Amino acid sequence: MKSSDLSKKLAAVGEAISPETIRGDWAHGAPRSSAASYLKWRQARAKRTGRGDPMLRKLKADKLRGEICILADRHKAEEREHRQKAGELISRAWMAQRISIAAGKVDSLRLKSEAEDPLKFAAAAGDVAACRAVVHGVWDGIAASLHALREDFREPNQTSP
Repeated sequence: MKSSDLSKKLAAVGEAISPETIRGDWAHGAPRSSAASYLKWRQARAKRTGRGDPMLRKLKADKLRGEICILADRHKAEEREHRQKAGELISRAWMAQRISIAAGKVDSLRLKSEAEDPLKFAAAAGDVAACRAVVHGVWDGIAASLHALREDFREPNQTSP
C-alpha cells in the first residue's frame, strides 16, 4: 500500500494524516497492512511519547511561544543597535539632554517676556494699533526663539541648512 492510498483511507474515516507523515511513521516502524492497524500503532506511539497528553502539548507550545518572544526581542534589540550605529536613531539620553536645554531656553524667554512686554503694553497706552504691534513683536520673538532651538537638536556631525 502506498502512503497516499493510506492517507485517502484514513481521510474516509475522519483522520487527516498526510502521506509525508505516514512515510515518517513507517520509518519508525508503523504497520503498512491496514488503516486500522496503522491508527492503532499511532495511538500507542502517542501514549508512549506523550504526544497524546494535552497538558504536555500545552506546555511545549507555551515554551515555544516563550522562545519565539525571546528571539523576537533579541532581534529587535540588535536591529535597534544597528540602526543607531548607522545613524538612523538617536539615544534617549541625548534627546533628554536636548529637551532639557531647550526647556531652559524657553523658560528664559518666558521670564524675559514677563519682565519686558508689560512695559511695551503700558507704553501703548490702550491704543489698539500699538497693542497689536506689541503682540506681533511678542510673537515674532517667540517664533524666533523656537526656531533657534532647532540648533540644540542638531547632531554634532550635521551641518546647518
